[in-house]
Amino acid sequence: MNNTAQTKRQQIRQELALAISLCFIVGVTLCFVVSSYLNKGLFEHFISYLGSDGPSGYANSVNPSRLGVHTFGDYLLPRWQSNLESPWFITDTANGPINNYLPFTMAVFWFFSTIAYWKSLILFLVIGTSGLLTSIWFSISDEESVTRAQLIVSSAILTSPFISLMDRGNIQILLTALIGVAIVLFINDRKSWGAVALGLAIALKGYPIVFLVVWLRERRWKDCIISLSTSACLTVLPLLFYDGGILRNLSRIFRNVRLNEEMYAYESLAYNNSLKASLLSLRNFDINGISSAAHFGFDHINSLNLLIAVGAGFVMLKKRASLFDVSLMGAVLATTLVDYVAAYALGLYFVALMTAGHGAEHYSVWKRRLLFLLIGIQMMPKGVPVKFLSETLTGPTTTYASLLGGAVGILILLICATDILQRRTNESENTENLLLQKLG
Repeated sequence: MNNTAQTKRQQIRQELALAISLCFIVGVTLCFVVSSYLNKGLFEHFISYLGSDGPSGYANSVNPSRLGVHTFGDYLLPRWQSNLESPWFITDTANGPINNYLPFTMAVFWFFSTIAYWKSLILFLVIGTSGLLTSIWFSISDEESVTRAQLIVSSAILTSPFISLMDRGNIQILLTALIGVAIVLFINDRKSWGAVALGLAIALKGYPIVFLVVWLRERRWKDCIISLSTSACLTVLPLLFYDGGILRNLSRIFRNVRLNEEMYAYESLAYNNSLKASLLSLRNFDINGISSAAHFGFDHINSLNLLIAVGAGFVMLKKRASLFDVSLMGAVLATTLVDYVAAYALGLYFVALMTAGHGAEHYSVWKRRLLFLLIGIQMMPKGVPVKFLSETLTGPTTTYASLLGGAVGILILLICATDILQRRTNESENTENLLLQKLG
């Protein structure tokens, strides 16, 4: 790599880090002002999702009444459910929300449940955090060590997704780490091993399958089969050890996914960053024209999601799409088209830092900076009610997260897609100009 190209990459990463840092400062400041000066809620609840912390009897026996913002509820609850005869068949709601985790996720929690609670929690967080930060570290290996550390702190650690990941103890921290490992292995030409890591991520939550496009566009069919086979085996195998067998438990999981996602889309609107949440937020504003269009989109959300996915997939498979384009668009699809997207899920945007030096230079300066600003908005704390002067934070309240999450995601997709398609036109024009110059 020549010095000019390396300097360009470093500048691009600094621009992204600056955008993320500025947005984080704005978000934290707004949360502080609304909570401390306007007394509209607790500061920590504007930063991180306030969800279930598990069955009261079990929760009280393994953790203190309060630690930080929460009691790591997204680790606590499935850890307990993983030891049930069938984690997906819960008749007593006192035992926690309906479980919609995939089998491999429950197998992971079962493994950690064999270790004492506090030791297992620390091990869980250390493995996830170290895997994530290490993958980012090696993805920007052309930077100096001090610069790499600064980029990781400013673009990953000091972000809302990272704080929420640590606070909730969600399995998403392992999923994000696995996707990070898959990307860094792909960058370093260990693509088959990267496919295995991606297969593990797919087995955890399913939607990371969108990142398989990174391998598909290079026609690495064998790696795609390896990835899908890995996820399929890890999905089926744990079901052999739970009551109900394979087919019955799979049926329960699909049922629970529908029930849970629909419920969270409404009841936890304040913490939902999906397209569905944006449409629901706009519908609640009662603005002529805009609200009716949002209502129509919300009623036809499945068709709209399918249209967006097909269109984005078509563009992502274009030869002129870079690794940065494909990975960023994959992160947007995975965090926009799902019914419920909590702040910790937005950690998938960390791939923007990992791949910024692999294609972000194709964008014009103003378009690239706008793109980075939108990424910063996605990763900033924004759990404050839109009408924060008159409303307090409750489940169905419209917040900047629910309003901006899906809308900003779609805007990022549009910028990426139009730029990729425009590159072909620009290249054709350049070719024509060269031919004319030769003929002239």
